[in-house]
Amino acid sequence: MSEKENITPETPEKSGGKKGLIIGIIIILVAINIIQYFRTAEKETQIKEKIVLIEKSEGKNKVLAAELDSLGKEMKLRYDEIASLGGDTSRLGQQIRQLEKDKITLLRSASSAKAMYNKIKGDIEGYKEMLRQKDEEIVKLTAERDHFFGETVELKTTITKKDSSYTVLEKVKKELDVKVQLAQVLKVEKIHVSAISKKNKEKKNDKEIEEFKAKAIDKLKITFNLAENRVAKVEIKEVLLRVLGPDGAAIYNESTGGGAFKFEGKDIYYTEKQPVFYDGKNPEVTFLYAKGTPYSTGTHTIEIYCEGHIIGSHQIKIK
Repeated sequence: MSEKENITPETPEKSGGKKGLIIGIIIILVAINIIQYFRTAEKETQIKEKIVLIEKSEGKNKVLAAELDSLGKEMKLRYDEIASLGGDTSRLGQQIRQLEKDKITLLRSASSAKAMYNKIKGDIEGYKEMLRQKDEEIVKLTAERDHFFGETVELKTTITKKDSSYTVLEKVKKELDVKVQLAQVLKVEKIHVSAISKKNKEKKNDKEIEEFKAKAIDKLKITFNLAENRVAKVEIKEVLLRVLGPDGAAIYNESTGGGAFKFEGKDIYYTEKQPVFYDGKNPEVTFLYAKGTPYSTGTHTIEIYCEGHIIGSHQIKIK
């Protein structure tokens, strides 16, 4: 028998069963695809809705963050103003730092945006209330500062006036002191000079400028009175005598008591000195000076000093 003779033709029933199976599989696959399509579409819709929600939340967060930023600047202004007025800024500083943290958290936290949004929205009201309180505090501090400034200005004005009055009084006092010092300066009255010879004879003359012969002088006798002065101190005064030669140099002998003293910032020499008790009246003072060597011819000047002042002078001629 041939191969063709061995092939058994399919019956119509078997062929129809296979077709039905294939159609069923196709229907199932189509149904699955339709279901997956709708699920995918639903997911995409949900995703889009979530994206829109997130974008809306982020938009709200950004708006809220901007409001926080604005509040932060306002709070910083209040902080600086209160600090300049000397007020307490510790609590306000803490709130500023917390506000900055909230702003950072708000921008980073998309998943918990709604809860954070609601929290910060409530905090903002608290911040605004704090700003209102700080404005009241600033007004109070400013009023206190202005009051204190007014008192300070008034006090400074009073002090300035007192300083000015004190300065005027000091000036008047100094002027009075100078006048008193000048008034206390003694003056010499009635200077007379006579020559004492070796024989102890005294020669006088009534000329305005006494004249003496050099060889007739062993000693010079200088007599004068200290003028009455009721403002001068009652005490022992040191009176100095200077006898100046024709050349202007002081005649002095250290062995007889001559020396130097300060006058107008300079050291000058005196011929003799002696203590004189002064009680405000006009005591008579006498110097008896022995030069020891002959006098030069010419005009000699006699000067009297007391307490740093020149209080009298006189001239004589030696022939």
